[in-house]
Amino acid sequence: MALSTIGAATGHAVWTHASDHLLKQYAFLGLHTQWLVILFGSIINVGFGALLIFGGQSYWRWQKVAFLFAGGSILLAILYMLFRGSSIPAAWDHFVSSSGGLRFGQIIPAAKANGYAGAGGFSLRDTLLMLPWVFFVVGYAQGSAQIGGEVKRAARNQYLAMVGGVLVNGAVLALLVILFTHAVGTNWVGSLGFLSNNAPDKLGLPGGILPGFNFIISLLTSNVFILLFIGIGFVMWALNGTPLSELQATRYMLAWSLDRTVPPAVGEVSDRYHTPVKAIVFATITGEVALVMLTVNASASLLGALLAQILAFIVVSVAGIVFPYRLKDVWESAGGRRIAGVPAVALAGIGGVLVLGSMMLMFILNSTVNATFAVTRRLSLAFMIGVVAVGVVWYVAAYLVNRSKGVDLGLVYREIPPE
Repeated sequence: MALSTIGAATGHAVWTHASDHLLKQYAFLGLHTQWLVILFGSIINVGFGALLIFGGQSYWRWQKVAFLFAGGSILLAILYMLFRGSSIPAAWDHFVSSSGGLRFGQIIPAAKANGYAGAGGFSLRDTLLMLPWVFFVVGYAQGSAQIGGEVKRAARNQYLAMVGGVLVNGAVLALLVILFTHAVGTNWVGSLGFLSNNAPDKLGLPGGILPGFNFIISLLTSNVFILLFIGIGFVMWALNGTPLSELQATRYMLAWSLDRTVPPAVGEVSDRYHTPVKAIVFATITGEVALVMLTVNASASLLGALLAQILAFIVVSVAGIVFPYRLKDVWESAGGRRIAGVPAVALAGIGGVLVLGSMMLMFILNSTVNATFAVTRRLSLAFMIGVVAVGVVWYVAAYLVNRSKGVDLGLVYREIPPE
């Protein structure tokens, strides 16, 4: 998408051709699929795996550089909106004059002619329907809790990082929305989105370009280096989550090995690199399998993984509700905070169950929310149920195997491990 945007904004067809070839299906090894997507995805997957193997310092150095690059692209977009936002209508018309398509002033009438009712005023229903997508962006701020044991003064720093990160993210998103809608108008944004989703042929943009925020900002300049910076920066936001997710997964596996629910080898830490090399290699291999399946199978998407993770968060929320009552001594030893006489962790758990449960139901049942995933909905739901079922069966099997050896896994959860 970044390459297509650069090609459209500069008028240089080489970028568009590069994007087309990247997404094109080729026949190889008896399989007709997007081999270049698999190739570049594999390079990224294996590269991040190697980065994690060489230790936390190398990962954090990469993360700092990548974050500065990605954050710089957002800052640049904000500056363009502040100082050149009023030029968007003229930039849009200049673009469509050479490429075809509707002019800026024709977007709203065309959307209304095709059934768009207009943006209207504030709608609580529509706001709530946006929550799953907000969660999709900021819902994983808690992910760093999985590496809390490796963070100095985690009780303070983790809280500031997770809550502060969400608040900063939300503030930046709000600023972008305010600047963008101020420049072009809410009705124009809604009309553009409606035509893009429901009548892209009427919109008439070349090469199937999606008229997102990144594309519209790119119309304000023809400088290839600036366009590359913005485009790659937006891509970085997606890529930065990959090594963090793998880092979390390996810490899960390390904890499972200590709890005797997986073979001890999974949690072995290398004396040379001081990282769980075997767990990282395993996560990289399974990531490669997922990459191939997502590319080859048109009915597969990340919705299944998202639903499985939301369900896992719900299970954790339920555990938080019962924790002060099932393990009262442990809860009290950890601080035992109450709000209006009710354990604070239980209240947080209730909130988690209500909010996450509502979002999961919206993803599954609401056609407006899950329309983006289209044909993948049924497979995604089956995947979510399958993940939970496999986890339950695996734990029961591990419990029985350990019990046959005289080990009671139930004792593992009688107290909180030291920080």
